[in-house]
Amino acid sequence: MTLFAVTMRALAKTRLIPGFKVHTKHCDPPPAYDSQPCNVIIFGETGTGKSSVVNLIAGSKLADTSPDAGACTFASNPYHVVLQNDRPFCIWDTIGLNEPEISHDDYLRAVKHAYRLIKELEHSGGVHLLLLCIRGRITKSVQQNYRLFVNVLCEEKVPLCVVVTNLENEPCMEEWWNLNAEAFEKYGISTDGHACITASPGIEDVFRDRYEESRERMRRLLLDLEPKLSSKGWKKEMRTWLSDLLGKMARMLPLRHRRSGHPISQELQEKLVNECGFSKRDAAAIATSIDAIRHCDQTSASDH
Repeated sequence: MTLFAVTMRALAKTRLIPGFKVHTKHCDPPPAYDSQPCNVIIFGETGTGKSSVVNLIAGSKLADTSPDAGACTFASNPYHVVLQNDRPFCIWDTIGLNEPEISHDDYLRAVKHAYRLIKELEHSGGVHLLLLCIRGRITKSVQQNYRLFVNVLCEEKVPLCVVVTNLENEPCMEEWWNLNAEAFEKYGISTDGHACITASPGIEDVFRDRYEESRERMRRLLLDLEPKLSSKGWKKEMRTWLSDLLGKMARMLPLRHRRSGHPISQELQEKLVNECGFSKRDAAAIATSIDAIRHCDQTSASDH
């Protein structure tokens, strides 16, 4: 066992909560672990409490809980959390879609964030688990977020769990799932687990007991599911992954835009060169692949 692991184990024993956190800023190198961290992407609409859920799991404030309404799709921050039995998790607090459509300019802005997320996930072992965060209603945006992350980003190869927040006023938080589980089937949202929680202790800790209960539920969800996850996260070669994601994203999302049509190849190439660091040759190849994916999908749809 490394000195790092010995030190972390000793620190864990000093805490009353069975878990502890190791936080690294996005620009810092990740901590060294004895085992590969389990990469978990938590996503959802603005206001669902994604960052609060990260803090709930960690047992302290790691993530900024300020509103992310102005943030861009796929913008993400990783937070390293080690739970009991020295099991490391890296939780990627990721901006999803706030509307069931996207503007021309927002699509272009998402290119840089998608590239950074995919690059770091490929380097760190791929995606092991997805967490869809909702506030109790399955909106059109929830459905589009599900498709974007489950079907498009991870190609239905990664398990998904649903985290339902804002249930502190329910007589029994778990009962919410018993009453609403059929709705997920109705909208085609397939789940491998769930947690019905509150991600806030409330004013003057009025919901403290339920908050601590929710912390245990979230940690238990991760620890119980972790042995069932693949030891190797799902991933693809970075350039192919990026091309497939951006091409399918352009297909699935209706575009609100100032200009007619989807972003043209030249705009994509400029983004890929100037903001992602690709060579002009690689950027041209990626933009061509994206256009081919979109064109193929449109041709298939017109045939029907």
